[in-house]
Amino acid sequence: MSGNDPAQRGMPRRRFMKLGIYVVGAGGIAAACGDDAAAPAPTTTAAPSGTAAPTTTAAAATTTAAPATTAAPTTTAAAGPPIGGVLRLGTTGAGPRETVDPHAGGGSNANVARKFNLHARLQEIRADMAVENTLAEIIEPNADGSAYTIRLIDGAEFHHGKSIEAEDVMFSIQRMAEGGIMRDVLELADVANIRIVDRLTIELPMLTPAFVYSKSWGELASGIAPIDYDPETNPAGSGPFKLVDWVPGEETILGRHENYFGDPGSGGPYLDEVRLISFSDDLSRTNALLSGQIDAMDSVPIGQIPVVEGTDGLAVLEAEAGRVMFFYMRNDRPPFDDVRVRQAIRLIADRSQMVNQALSGRGAVANDLFSPFDPCYASEIPQRTQDIAEARRLLEAAGQSGLTIDLNVSPVIAGVVEAAQVLAQQATEAGVTINVVNLDPGDYYASWPDGWEFGFEFFANLQYPVIAPIVNGPGAFFNMPAWEDQEWLDLLLKARTEPDDEARCNIFKEMQALEHERGGYLIWGRANITDGYSTAYDGFVSHRLGRSFGQYDMRPVHQV
Repeated sequence: MSGNDPAQRGMPRRRFMKLGIYVVGAGGIAAACGDDAAAPAPTTTAAPSGTAAPTTTAAAATTTAAPATTAAPTTTAAAGPPIGGVLRLGTTGAGPRETVDPHAGGGSNANVARKFNLHARLQEIRADMAVENTLAEIIEPNADGSAYTIRLIDGAEFHHGKSIEAEDVMFSIQRMAEGGIMRDVLELADVANIRIVDRLTIELPMLTPAFVYSKSWGELASGIAPIDYDPETNPAGSGPFKLVDWVPGEETILGRHENYFGDPGSGGPYLDEVRLISFSDDLSRTNALLSGQIDAMDSVPIGQIPVVEGTDGLAVLEAEAGRVMFFYMRNDRPPFDDVRVRQAIRLIADRSQMVNQALSGRGAVANDLFSPFDPCYASEIPQRTQDIAEARRLLEAAGQSGLTIDLNVSPVIAGVVEAAQVLAQQATEAGVTINVVNLDPGDYYASWPDGWEFGFEFFANLQYPVIAPIVNGPGAFFNMPAWEDQEWLDLLLKARTEPDDEARCNIFKEMQALEHERGGYLIWGRANITDGYSTAYDGFVSHRLGRSFGQYDMRPVHQV
């Protein structure tokens, strides 16, 4: 494996503590909760079954969550929330494939939470989906789109005290282009010939004129790292929290970055520490919240929302229809190398039933397309609905009548396993047998990047110009169906080089029409984000983008 592989980046606790780069925060290292490290064996079912409730929830609806054991706030910012305290946040982990690297792939909620808290970005996607400059003061193309000027704000610092300057942005962009998500976004940028204009300014040349990079710098793998960054020897970041300690698949301890954007205590971060505790399943994570072992958790299982809401001292934060839920079908492997089989599976799905049963109605149906909040979303494409007769006809024409196939899933987020079970039941009407294989998250992601013939994933509601090359480009990091369509690729290049916004938007809609007709995704719904937390804390934010706690934004969170 290369150094860009997510499993290769980042450093386990033993080596990190030997280096002694940071001072361990108050409270030391918390032990892993209970038996969470024990991964359940894969199970196979052909039809839906009831989802087991957490063992402690029967009484939880009428009981009180155990009190937090974290330290009380120590100081108060002028006319602002108190500063201090420790938050224990339970997330879905990915075992040894977890990483602290800002430019490696996603892979789990734990990785996402680390990336957004350890590393600031040139831009930030706000709750209303507007893109605003943060570390960047200016990002703009020249008149012909042959180069972009990126100028930084002055006064921002990395965790180890170095000023954030042009050389660091150049280093980070070049590193982004080596692999991971941003590699596909930056394929038109001539990253090898970035020019430093002055201490705070770079010029990013294009390989061909392009007009899509003015608002492309707020995503997951676009964090800014120092020029001397190394995931093992110098994992310094630029975000609101710094890395204190971590054990992949178990726990990460983050400490407050006092000089975050040169203005400590103003707008956060307020907490002394955030402890990210990795869990392998919904059951253990939910029980930990109900019993007070953690103070917050991402993705409360749909069936447990009333239990959490009915427990004194706990609450649920819900963001409307933010997370794109889908199954993918590998186009380079039978039976999905035949577009008729892919079309049939999409026609088998009763999306309304999937949303109602798997998400308890907490979401909205989707139409096999990404980016529903993008201004260039192709809303004029008719909503695909269930058509069993046509699905049977397509399967017969493809020689796949009576198809039997495994659908590999994992309880990474609420509704995934349940949706697979509902789809399996619907498929029987078309004579198709879908065996739902429920895997531990670590086992599921161990297949990355090759993936499964038939698997699941979920995505944030990213801008279409950002997500399109990531999920559909040949060899792209998240092209899980391995879909290749030359007509689509020609349109992508045409759109990226089109200077007129309206004309570019129309091209994007043409691309979406091809995805809808030929693609390898069954995008069945948009799920509300439902996160649980202790009311001993305040400041949690929701976000339509589709990630928990407003992209795991711990800056405004504080103890009450």
